[in-house]
Amino acid sequence: AVFNESVVTRAGADVLEYVAFANPPVTRARRAEVSRLTLVQELSPSQMEFVDFVLSKYVEAGSEELDNDKLPIPVELKYSDFLSGV
Repeated sequence: AVFNESVVTRAGADVLEYVAFANPPVTRARRAEVSRLTLVQELSPSQMEFVDFVLSKYVEAGSEELDNDKLPIPVELKYSDFLSGV
């Protein structure tokens, strides 16, 4: 997947935290917001535009949509080809 496996691992940890400690799970929107705040200091505006696009797809459909087989499709629709988006 485009994002590392920690996204999936973190989701599993949320379930365990909820069961063990009654901590509510973290929403995809909140995860995307935290990731964005971390990255905005390190990336250019054009890079952040791409990150915002990818994060919006994650919020809409989950990490499965970030798979290497699926992500190129919406990127190509938005940017006309995958390399222009990246």
